[in-house]
Amino acid sequence: MAEMNLASGTMPVNYDAEQSILGCVLIDADCMEECVAEINADYFYFPQHRAIFSAMMLMYSRSRAIDPVIIVDTLTKTGQYDTSGGREYLLQLQQAVPSAVNISEYIKIVKEQYYLRTLIDISNEIIGQASSGEAEASVILDNAEQMIYNVRQGKEKNGPTKISEVIVNDVYNKLAQITGEDKEKYKGIPSGFGMLDKYLTGLNKSDLILIGARPAMGKTSFALNLAQNISMGARKKCIVFSLEMTKEQLAERLLSAQAGVESQKLKTGELTNDEWVRLGNAAGQFNDVELYLDDTSSITVPEIKSRIRRMKNVDAIIIDYLGLISSASKKENRVQEVSEITR
Repeated sequence: MAEMNLASGTMPVNYDAEQSILGCVLIDADCMEECVAEINADYFYFPQHRAIFSAMMLMYSRSRAIDPVIIVDTLTKTGQYDTSGGREYLLQLQQAVPSAVNISEYIKIVKEQYYLRTLIDISNEIIGQASSGEAEASVILDNAEQMIYNVRQGKEKNGPTKISEVIVNDVYNKLAQITGEDKEKYKGIPSGFGMLDKYLTGLNKSDLILIGARPAMGKTSFALNLAQNISMGARKKCIVFSLEMTKEQLAERLLSAQAGVESQKLKTGELTNDEWVRLGNAAGQFNDVELYLDDTSSITVPEIKSRIRRMKNVDAIIIDYLGLISSASKKENRVQEVSEITR
């Protein structure tokens, strides 16, 4: 195994672990289930291993048997036969491990080395940005934080990718998740509005959804209903950034809706004994709910992203409203600011 040595240019890599993963799949094709859920071809450092694993993924996606003869045929058709070492190397891989029982450990090692290599690449990019003097420190900090966050989320920065690789590595991986035993973990979050869920298929990761209407039409109320349904109905972690209303005003609206008490009565204090009881019961229902309110005015996108990352595992973010968010850098006009904010 190569040691990490930036001075000499050596990258972290474990040749034996990469071989062992491929050998396990050749011994027991069922190992591909675990591989698909944890890694893709990019996690392999050596070109021949990436080519072989890509061929395995292609056969897995087509429900074909995975064995050396079929892999050789696939590699030959894609022009990667020589790159992957040929049939002899595949047979060597098959004999490299006695059994597939330790596949999880091999995957863990390969992932570890891959993340270390990715962090080295990111560090070099950050150093380049800082040394060039072409960007402000705040922009570089935001970029650095975003790149590190992407590594944690498994969304490393890549260039153009062939569509067949995207289908095999990403689309089929997602399909395997939403049709597996834990499919509810990967499906969109129910909004609580049946017709809306029918057309949106729930609130999915990376979705940017804009709520538009004329003033006083109930946009904030609808957004709070969504936040309530996400956190109380679907039991997900949600944060509401309000640049117009205070936390107290938002909390009053949420409590009023949950208790079924007119919001006006929370302002006048004209409450009956029954309404006091309902408010108390409603307040108790929020105790174990992960719904967070932030009323910082003139907040910027980098500040929002930074707070969300520190909270960790946030499922949904609601911002009220777009027109009040400040740009992190000066722009010539508001159109450019909005373009940067929503990017």
